[in-house]
Amino acid sequence: YNSILRFETTNTGINVTGNVVSDGLVVDGDSDLNGDLDVDGHTNLDNVSIAGVTTIASNTTIGGNLTVNGTNTILNTTTYVQGGEGAAGILAIYADEGDDNADKFRFISDTDGTLKLDNYAGGSWETNIKAVGNAGVHLYNNNVEVAYTNNQGLYITNTGAAPVLRLLAPSGYDARIDLTADTHANEDNYRIEVNTDQKFRVYGKPGGNYTSFIELD
Repeated sequence: YNSILRFETTNTGINVTGNVVSDGLVVDGDSDLNGDLDVDGHTNLDNVSIAGVTTIASNTTIGGNLTVNGTNTILNTTTYVQGGEGAAGILAIYADEGDDNADKFRFISDTDGTLKLDNYAGGSWETNIKAVGNAGVHLYNNNVEVAYTNNQGLYITNTGAAPVLRLLAPSGYDARIDLTADTHANEDNYRIEVNTDQKFRVYGKPGGNYTSFIELD
């Protein structure tokens, strides 16, 4: 065109210099693109293998499953797991290929306004922790609630035996519970302590320092 070579045949096919405008394109074999591919309309791809970097600048909708064999890094953004109408949002996390029940955990934002951490160790989903919107947190042992919080504090319940709240101090340290009432002034502070000298003490803090009021051997 205008004395410039635009189209030629070769022993392997054809060479085109410039743009190609076509109403349709059918390719039965492989295609090697050394430059950019700009697609403004809809693209239907049955199988895509990407060996390099993929940059997605806008929204991406995946109608089926997405399998990532390597590391998926998400920077400077938020990831949403959203259930459909009337359905929970579930994020499942499996270790060791998920080939054992004990490998499987999930977070589930349920339709009753709760967020749960579940495990599948027993062959069915059981709850470890449940958080309730604008309310408390519930702790479970083997799918049985054993503790919960409310606006008054922490409650231990449903243990099937005498409930126990135990403090285990490391070697060489005391075990303490501090209690503060009212305005947090010195006289509002008390301490219950099991000391390393094998004594049980109750302290007060009337003068700014803890003083033993009760001592038991």
